[in-house]
Parts: sequence; structure tokens; C-alpha cells
Amino acid sequence: MFNLKNKKLITVTSFILALVLTAGVAYAALTGVLTVEGNVNLDGNLALTWEYIGQVEPDGPGGVVSVDGQTLTINDFDLNQPGDYVEFDLLILNDGSVDAIITGITYTATAPLVLGGDIMDIVGDVITVEWPDFENYVTLVVMWDPADEYANVNVGKDTTFSISLEYNGYLAP
Repeated sequence: MFNLKNKKLITVTSFILALVLTAGVAYAALTGVLTVEGNVNLDGNLALTWEYIGQVEPDGPGGVVSVDGQTLTINDFDLNQPGDYVEFDLLILNDGSVDAIITGITYTATAPLVLGGDIMDIVGDVITVEWPDFENYVTLVVMWDPADEYANVNVGKDTTFSISLEYNGYLAP
């Protein structure tokens, strides 16, 4: 019937099959796909506001910042002749929780006013107001246009100006 050779062959074959089956079951048990799902809340806010520091000359006019910090009003200062100017020190504050980059400054001025200074000098450049440093100092110059050909007509009139910031989020490299 069975000889010793056949018994050894069957035993070895059975052992190899059992080993292969065990390895296959172990591999199947240890192999799988891990999927991780989650939600993230990005709660940072982007908010720049003005702060009025004062006129460069002492005893200058006062500045009032609106409650939302977006509008700066400077009242009651006089320019007596074409070419006269007043410089104001301003601070741009980063009240948000992320860096901000000022991409432009929009300003309007009724004739014959001319606006200038550091704050208007961002053509081709940007002002960065990083968090948590929070601030950037600027100077605003308000001038009676020295080339005003109608100075005799403009004397005694009030003129107005406004300035607003255009800003975007900033991601550090």
C-alpha cells in the first residue's frame, strides 16, 4: 500500500500547503486600507484698521477713527496758500489673526488737494502688515496743489479727501 517514500512526500506536501495557507491567511488579515476622514475649521480673520497718531507738527488737528476702524476723519486744518502741506502720522493695525498684504490704496481728493507721502507710494510694491507684529507706520501728506491756477477762486473753500485700504490674505512661503 503506502510505502515510506509516499508517506514522507504526503507529509512534506501537507506541511508546505499548510504553511502557504497560513501565510495567505496572515497576509489577508494584515493587509487593508485605512481611511481617515475629518473636518477642519479655518477660523482666521483678516482685518486691517487705521489708527491716528497725530500731525507731525505739534498742536495739529485731531483725527477720529470710526468704530469699525475703516474710516479715518481728520478735521479742521488750514492750508493758507498753494504749496502748503500738512503731514500726518498714521498706523495701519492688523487686528486679524493672519498676515495681510495691502495691494492698493484708494484715495479721492477734491481739487485743488494733492495727497502723497509714504502711504501713497506703493505702486509696484505692497505693504505687508504681518501677524503677530500687528502694525505698519505710514505718513500721509495733504497739500494744496502748488500748480493751482485758480487759487484766487479756491481761497476760503473747504475740500475733502478719503483714503481706503485694499487688502488680501497673505501666505508666507
